[in-house]
Amino acid sequence: MSILRNEQWSVPHELAQHFGEKSGGLFYGTFGSLDGVAIRIVSPSLKQVPDPGNYCCRKGFFALNVQATCDNHKRFLWCHPMNKGSSHDSSAFAGTKLIELLQGLHLVDDSAHPLCSFLQVPCDQQDVKRDPLGGLDAYNYHLSGNRIWIECAFGELVMRRRIFWRTLRFDIFKSGNVVLAAMLLHNFIVENRLANNKDEEIFFRTFATERESSQQMRLTWLTGESPRASVVDNNEPRPLGRTTESEKKLLEEGAKLRNVLMLSLARGNLRRPMESGMRYNDEGLICMTY
Repeated sequence: MSILRNEQWSVPHELAQHFGEKSGGLFYGTFGSLDGVAIRIVSPSLKQVPDPGNYCCRKGFFALNVQATCDNHKRFLWCHPMNKGSSHDSSAFAGTKLIELLQGLHLVDDSAHPLCSFLQVPCDQQDVKRDPLGGLDAYNYHLSGNRIWIECAFGELVMRRRIFWRTLRFDIFKSGNVVLAAMLLHNFIVENRLANNKDEEIFFRTFATERESSQQMRLTWLTGESPRASVVDNNEPRPLGRTTESEKKLLEEGAKLRNVLMLSLARGNLRRPMESGMRYNDEGLICMTY
């Protein structure tokens, strides 16, 4: 996960080529899929942080708002695990150093974030319905096809690492390190799978939390929590507020890039296909196939 931190800019351009393959290179420039996930933790103490209450997320439990990006093989490229649970995804991402490293390419995410020069987000559904040519819908489809990988990466991370099936019971700083270590292990598994041409479909289809096993029943008795391999996002409407001049400029640049991508798709006559490659298992987790 040192690619972005070390500013190895040839690698993101290679990633952008991989992300663009599905559209034949017409939807080009995405080098990573961004999203946030709420990882359950116990309430931090006043010795650890001055504002423990701000770690309670909108879902009603204490959490770390983990911001991360991944490539289209679900390898994590960057992670910032220490955001407060109450942080909105947009403000959690804005407070990271990743923004300073973005040059020329862009990430994709959902509408929890504002459109800008380095981040493309879906068009509003009302605008899509009013578009007679279908350009906005085509843009949304190809953006979603790139963004879905981070949701799959979070899902696979939680499925494989049983420590996330219940609340983390460490101090807040160790909890953040646990998340980072789990992502590194996840990347190792993905890279080994790619090198050996292994198929993850069998694991995904047969995955279960084994609630009735003696191990899981004992942990349920000790913690008072049943195992839940669920991925909880922290999405909600973006906070309202006056837009600054710098934010307006980023928005204008983002809109120009969106138009370029839409025109590229239109020239290639690409539209939303009738079939989707998404799969769900019995736990409700999502897997994307090529």
